[in-house]
Amino acid sequence: MGYTSRMYRRPANCQRDRKALIVYPKAPLNTKFGYISPVEPDASGERFIVSLAGCGGDYAPSTEEGFLEHAKQLARPELYEYLRTLTPIGDFSHFRFIENRRRRYEAMTNCPEGFMAVGDALCAVNPIYAQGISAIALELRVMEKCLAGGLDGIGRRYFKKVAKTIDVPWFITICEDFRYPHTKGKRPFFAGFLNAYTGKVLEASGASSAVWKTFLYVLHLVKYPAVLFSPHVVFAVIKTTLFRKEPLVTKQ
Repeated sequence: MGYTSRMYRRPANCQRDRKALIVYPKAPLNTKFGYISPVEPDASGERFIVSLAGCGGDYAPSTEEGFLEHAKQLARPELYEYLRTLTPIGDFSHFRFIENRRRRYEAMTNCPEGFMAVGDALCAVNPIYAQGISAIALELRVMEKCLAGGLDGIGRRYFKKVAKTIDVPWFITICEDFRYPHTKGKRPFFAGFLNAYTGKVLEASGASSAVWKTFLYVLHLVKYPAVLFSPHVVFAVIKTTLFRKEPLVTKQ
């Protein structure tokens, strides 16, 4: 996974009709994705960060023409069309992410006394899903409960309990990453079914803000993935599958 990002400013005569814009790739044929998100304004006015990314080495170039061309090849044209109205400020920056990594400290037979780990030291996953801060918050909640039970054997108790917390973001990430054939590793048994279903959930979210919010709750670890099978989500998926050929764009 590789990101190319740049800061932009919105011209005074350009209207903004959404808080943010995200275009996901339509796997496995499309490996490009991008987003535009507002950041804190400065004395000169409103600013945006634009990030274009790709997986399997399909990275956005750090040239004006190449960056725009990458945006033009996204699964939908809205981001490219809006990007052309923005004025760049600053240089391009890059970030590369090579692998999802999880350390199974709970399997240690002799855990050092008082040793604990959080964040990427415990589990590092594809940052496109924006789960890092949420995962750390959940890990610290587990740590707090373990500390309340005293320091005796705290490392062993903590790693055993936090492993269950990490299972959710880890499962979400590796299932999504296995949409692409170049992804290496052990594929979860239900990955194919879940990928097909969540793809339909994303399509349904284009016509339903309630479905989109439910998906975000799961993605950001507020709710368990099981809520994606709630009646209102399943109904929206069936409706989209049967009656809609082209998904709408939800304005957030």
